[in-house]
Amino acid sequence: MKFLSKQRVIVLIMIGGFLFIGNISKAASLTDAEKSISNGSGEIVHPNLYRDLTPEEKESFKDWPTSPVKINRNMTKEEAIEYFDYIEKYQQKNNTSEVPQKAYDYIQYITERLDVSQTSEITDELRLDAEKYVENLGKEYPVENKVNNKKLVDNKETKQKKSFWDNLFNFNWFK
Repeated sequence: MKFLSKQRVIVLIMIGGFLFIGNISKAASLTDAEKSISNGSGEIVHPNLYRDLTPEEKESFKDWPTSPVKINRNMTKEEAIEYFDYIEKYQQKNNTSEVPQKAYDYIQYITERLDVSQTSEITDELRLDAEKYVENLGKEYPVENKVNNKKLVDNKETKQKKSFWDNLFNFNWFK
């Protein structure tokens, strides 16, 4: 009888946990993220852009054996708006709801050019350059991948499949 009550308690804890987690983890949509950034209440972190640590952050990492020098930085409002505009154009052009993988590359290119020129204005010329950069970004790799795929096919063709018994008898049991 005691065993059955333990099982019931465990099941109730699991169900309660699933319900609790289900209510907490409601993900925001892309439009919700865009709205929260445009009204100033949201932030978006860029995975490939970094900033120096503040003195308070350095203090919090002092006990770490290898403390970071830089961490990912948030996009500025202008960068985030440009990021969402690029995603929207991509989705309309391709009639999809997919977020392009190259959107971060696009905004990173723009951000790096703005940092070099020390301006904050995103011009149409800069947008075109960034789009060209993103389009040409993946064109270097397919040739290499085709060569590697051909090598894999060649290796597969040269090796003949053996039956289980052939593999078993060819195994060196007494080395």
